Amino acid sequence: MSRVRAYLIGRHVRCDYPIDAEGVAERHAEAIALADGGYHITDCGSPGGTFVLRDSQWQPIQQAFVARGEQLRFGDFEIDVDALDVLREPPSGRRNPARGGVLTQARVGAPNAEQGLVRDPQTGEILERPHR
Repeated sequence: MSRVRAYLIGRHVRCDYPIDAEGVAERHAEAIALADGGYHITDCGSPGGTFVLRDSQWQPIQQAFVARGEQLRFGDFEIDVDALDVLREPPSGRRNPARGGVLTQARVGAPNAEQGLVRDPQTGEILERPHR
């Protein structure tokens, strides 16, 4: 049985795919890598929205399956779905072309004292847990 992992995309330094661009929320979206090479993308309640380019128009998405070769937009930042393939690499070798830095291994879901990230059970939004 294989495990499914959600990768966090956003401006926060703890994101798996950090994007330092205007219009990108700190915890903007999640991506789940699929066996066919595509991804399941979920917007995390971002103010700038998440979009996929289909039929020559940007379509807003809350959750959607996206295929290789499609274009995504997080806020004003456009990216090819294939660029997310860096998430499939082992953590030690990941490089983020959007920032040129090594991607981190942030776990999202259950509260994590080390990283301080939690999911709002009502909205699905990724939030930073207050420090105690």
